[in-house]
Amino acid sequence: MKSLQLLTTGVQKPIEEQRRDLLLWLGTVFPDNEYHAALSLKLHGTCSWILHRTQFQEWLSMAQHDGPKVLWIRGGPGCGKTILTASIVEHLSSDTGIASPVVYFFCTSEDESRRDPDFIPRSWLAQLLNRYDDAVKIGLSTYEPNKYRTATTSEVWEILGRICQNIRQCIFIIDGLDECEPHQQQQQPWLSTTERFLEDLWKFAVVSPVKILISSRKDAEIFSNIRSTCQDCITFFEYDIWPEDTSNDIMEFSKTVVHNRLKVNKDQDLIEEISRETARRGSGMFLWVRLLGLQLDPGKNKTQLRQAVIKMPRGLEQTYRREVEFIMKLDEEERARAMSILRWILFARRPLTVHELTEALLSEESSTSSYPSSGLPDSWDEYYVNGMIRKLCRSLIDVRGDPADSSMETHTVHFMHSSVREFLTHHIAAATEHGISFTEACKEHEVLARTCLSYLCYEELTISSGIDSKVSDFPFTLYASREWSAHLTSSGNISHEIEALIRKLLDPATCRWKVWSNLVLPGRVDSLSREGTDKPIPTGPLFWASYLGLRNTVQWLLSLNVDINASDKRYGSALQAAASRGHIKTLQLLIESGADVNISGGKYFYAIIIAVKICPPERLKEVIGILLEAGADIDSCDGDGRNALHYASLTGLTEAAAFLIQHGACIDASDRNGWTALLLASAHGYPQLADLLVTKGANMEAVNKEGQTPLFIAVKMNHHDTLKCLLQQGAQVNCKTGDYDFVPLHIAAAKGSIEAITTLVHHGALVDTKAKGQPPMTPLSVAAFDGHVSIVQFLIEHGAVVTDSVSEHPTPLVFGIAGKRYPVVKFFLDHGAPVGTTIYSGYTPLHIAAYTGQVDIIQLLLLHGAAVDAVTTGGATPLTTAIAAGNTLAVSCLLEHNATLEPSTNKASPLTVAIKHGFLEIVQLLLQHGVNPEAYDLGQITPLMAAVSWGRGEIVRLLLQYGARPEPQNKDSVTFILLAIKQGHTDVVQTLIEHFPDLNPDPSTYLLCAIEFDRPDVARMLLEREPYKVLAKDPFYVAFAASKGRDAITQSLIQHSMEIDVID
Repeated sequence: MKSLQLLTTGVQKPIEEQRRDLLLWLGTVFPDNEYHAALSLKLHGTCSWILHRTQFQEWLSMAQHDGPKVLWIRGGPGCGKTILTASIVEHLSSDTGIASPVVYFFCTSEDESRRDPDFIPRSWLAQLLNRYDDAVKIGLSTYEPNKYRTATTSEVWEILGRICQNIRQCIFIIDGLDECEPHQQQQQPWLSTTERFLEDLWKFAVVSPVKILISSRKDAEIFSNIRSTCQDCITFFEYDIWPEDTSNDIMEFSKTVVHNRLKVNKDQDLIEEISRETARRGSGMFLWVRLLGLQLDPGKNKTQLRQAVIKMPRGLEQTYRREVEFIMKLDEEERARAMSILRWILFARRPLTVHELTEALLSEESSTSSYPSSGLPDSWDEYYVNGMIRKLCRSLIDVRGDPADSSMETHTVHFMHSSVREFLTHHIAAATEHGISFTEACKEHEVLARTCLSYLCYEELTISSGIDSKVSDFPFTLYASREWSAHLTSSGNISHEIEALIRKLLDPATCRWKVWSNLVLPGRVDSLSREGTDKPIPTGPLFWASYLGLRNTVQWLLSLNVDINASDKRYGSALQAAASRGHIKTLQLLIESGADVNISGGKYFYAIIIAVKICPPERLKEVIGILLEAGADIDSCDGDGRNALHYASLTGLTEAAAFLIQHGACIDASDRNGWTALLLASAHGYPQLADLLVTKGANMEAVNKEGQTPLFIAVKMNHHDTLKCLLQQGAQVNCKTGDYDFVPLHIAAAKGSIEAITTLVHHGALVDTKAKGQPPMTPLSVAAFDGHVSIVQFLIEHGAVVTDSVSEHPTPLVFGIAGKRYPVVKFFLDHGAPVGTTIYSGYTPLHIAAYTGQVDIIQLLLLHGAAVDAVTTGGATPLTTAIAAGNTLAVSCLLEHNATLEPSTNKASPLTVAIKHGFLEIVQLLLQHGVNPEAYDLGQITPLMAAVSWGRGEIVRLLLQYGARPEPQNKDSVTFILLAIKQGHTDVVQTLIEHFPDLNPDPSTYLLCAIEFDRPDVARMLLEREPYKVLAKDPFYVAFAASKGRDAITQSLIQHSMEIDVID
C-alpha cells in the first residue's frame, strides 16, 4: 500500500511540530490569564444559579439531532458577567457527564489583541488544536498551501467548521463581546468588525452542530444582529440577569468585602449590618459593592461607616462622576498626575505595570535628557501604590497582580471596569463638565508617542551593550521601543518636537538607534529577515526611518551622507524597507536620491519581490510601478528561485499579477522546485488568477519536481473553482503524475471530494485508470481504501469495474477491508462482490480482515459465505493470520464460527503460532476452546517445547496449568530444562524445575550447563535454591567457571560460598 499512502501524504512531521506550525500560522492569543483571573475572584458556592435556569438547561441539552444553539446571557455593567462566564466554563469543562469540548474567549477593551473580534475564532481554533491531534490533521490541509502568510479569517472559520464536523457538540463561549472595538484601519463604514464576526459566526453555526454562549451587556448591535438572523436554522435562547438571580451571591460577596475591610477592629454585628445594607443598596451590581468597599475605612466609627454606605451614589455613572469631581479638586500637580494615569490606561496598547507607568509618568513630566531616577520610589510596595496611584484616581482604577508578590512593580494598572473607559470616552458631557476630556484621541496618542521617544533618548539608554539588563533596569524601555511608532501613526501628526526626538533617536553618530533596534526587532521585521544570517540588526537608521515611512527623517539622514544603498543579507536595504510597507513618498525620495532598485539583500532579495510579498495591497500597484519605472528587474529571483509573479500567485494578487505580466514578467518561469505561477495559483485556490494566467499563455501541462500539473494540484488542495476553471480552459483531465502515474481522479477519490469526482468524470476522466505500484490501484480502489461510499457508488454507476482482470491483484473490496472501511465493504457485498476471490499467494478477503482485526468486517464476510478455513499457498488460514497479527477479538470471532484448530499442511498449528508471537491471551483463548496442550504440530513440536524454545515463561506456566508435560513420550525430560538454560530463559528454567523437581537426580547438570553457555542469571537463580546451593562450596565449579572466563558466574559462586560459610 506504499503508493496509496504516497498519494495522500508526504514526509510527515511529528504531530507536535505540525501543531506548533499551525499555531504560529494562526497568530493567536490564548485567554487563559483572563479566565483564571476571573475564576480566582469567584466565591465558593456562587454562580450556580445559572445552571438551574430553563434557558441554560435547554441550550445545554444533548438531544441527538439538535441543531446549533445560541444562548445570549445579558446583564448590566458590574453585575458579574465575566465571573459567571468563567464559572460556566469551569462547570462545563469539569462535568464528567458532558463530553463536549469547551473553548472560550474573554474580550477586554484594554488590550488590543483581546478587543479585536478577529482573534476570537483564532483562539478557539488554537485551543482545539492543542487538545486534539485529529484537529491538527484537519487544519494541515488548509495550512500547507497557505503557510507562507498568516491565516485569513475565512480560512480559520473554514477549519473550525471541518473540525466541528468530526468533533461533535463543541461548545464555544465568548465573554464581553460588547467590549470589542475595531482597529481604526479595519473599520468599514458599512460593516463593523463585531457585526462581521457575528455574521461569520452564524454561517459557521448553521453548518456545524455547535453550542454558542455569548455573555455581554444588552448591546443594540448584537441584539439587532440576532433578530435579523435566520431563526429557523439556529435555536436562540436569551436570558437577562436580574437582581433576584444574584441576590444570594451579592450577599456573600458583600459579606466578604465588608469583612475583609473591617475585621481588624469592628465587631461581627456591625460587619453583618453593613454587609446587609451594602447588598441591599447594590441592586445586583458586584462592582458597586466593590467600589463601596474602598470607602469602608476601619478607622471610621460606626456612624461614619453607616453614612459612607448611605452617601455612596446608587449608579455606576454617578459613582464615576463623584470620582471625577474628586480629581478636579486635587492640587494642580496631583490633578495632572491623575489625568496622566487615566490617559495611559485609556490609550496604551496594553496594560502597563506599576513600574512602567511610573517611568512613563516621570518621562511625561521631565524635560531633561537624563533618566529621572530621583522620582522613583524607595520601595515598590503598597504604600507607594496607594499614595501615588490609587489615591489619585480612587475607584476608577484597579491594580492587579499576585497577592503573594511582596513587590508591586510588576502588578498591572487597569480601569476598575470597562464601564470606566466608556464613561470617559462616550459619556463626554458627564466627564467634560468637570474638566476631564479625552475626546481628541489623536492628541492623546501624540502625548504618548512623545513620552516614549523622550524616554528612549535618555543618556542612560544610549550604551549598546547589555540589552537584557536594560530591559530589567528600565522596564518601560520595551513598551516605548515597540509602541512609539504605533502611537505616532494613531496621532496622524509629526510635530517639530517629535521630529526632533526621532532624529535624536536615529542619529547615526550615537548608539541609541542600535539599542532601540535590538528591542524592537522581535516580531517587527521578521518578515524581512533571512534565516541563517548572523547580523543582529539592520544596517543603519536609514533602514528604520524608511521602514516607518518617516520621509522627513529619511531626508535628514540622507543630508548626513549615510550610505543610501547599505544592505545586508538578513534585512536588506532602506529601499526594500520602504517598499515592503508601501511608503510611497519615502520610496520616491530614496529613488530620486539614487537608491539602487536592484540591490540584493534580506529574506526576499529584491525590492520588487518584497513589495509583492508584504506591501499592503491597496498601495502595491503604485509601488510596483515606481520600482519598474526606476529600472527594477521584473524577473529577479530570491533564494528559492521565486520572482515577483510567483509571490503574486502565492497570495492571489490578480491585479498585481496582471500588472507584472503587462510589463513583461515571464509567465512560465519556475522556481527551484519546478513551481510556476499557474501551479502556485492552483495550489492556493485562486481561480480568477489561474484564469488570467492561462489566458495570458501559461502552460497548463507544466509540472513541478513531483510531476504534478496545475489540475492535479487543484484537486489535491480541494480547490474546486480552480479545478473547473482549468478544465474549462482545456487542461488534460487524464494527465499522469509522478512515479506512480496517478491521475487527478485518483487524488479526488482519496480526498473524498464527490464534487471534484463529478466534475472530472463529466469532463472525460477515465474511471478505471490504473496507477503503478504494488498493488496497482484504480480510483475505485482508492475510494474504497479511504472509505468514501458515495464516491464508490458514483464510480460504479459510471462504469468502474469491481474485479481486476489480473487475478492476483486486490479487488476494490480488498482495498476497503485493508482500509478498515465497514460501510464500503457492506456496500460491495450488498451489491454482489465475490467474497472468495484470492489475491497474492491465495489470500482471501477474510484473511485480510483477520489481519486488520476488524471483527465487524469478519462477521460480515462470513455472513456472505466466506470460507472460514481458506488456506493460502503458504498454509495460512484466517485464524492463524489473526493470531500472528495479535488480534484477539478477531481470533475469538473466528473460533465462534468454528475455525479449525488443526495445523494446515506444512504449517504450524494455531497454538504454536500464538506461542511463537508470545500472545498469552490468545493462547488461553485457544486452550479454552479445547486445543490439546500436548499435541504435536506438523513440525513435530509440542506447545510446551515451542514455549520453552522461545522463552515464553508465562505461556509455559499456562500450559502446565492445562496439563502439558515435557515430552510425554520421552522420559528424558531433562533436555527441556537444558534447552531453556542454553538459551538463557531464566524464568522458564525456574518454572520447570519448580514444577518438576524430580526430573534430574544430579543437580550439577544444570549448573554446569549454565557455566558452559555463560548464563549468569540462570546460575544465580540456581545457587539461591536447594539442592544447587551447596555446589557453591565445591571448588571445582569455581575453577571450571574461571577456566571458561565466566567472570560473573565465578563471582556468584564465590559470593554464595562466603554466604554459606557465614551461616555455618
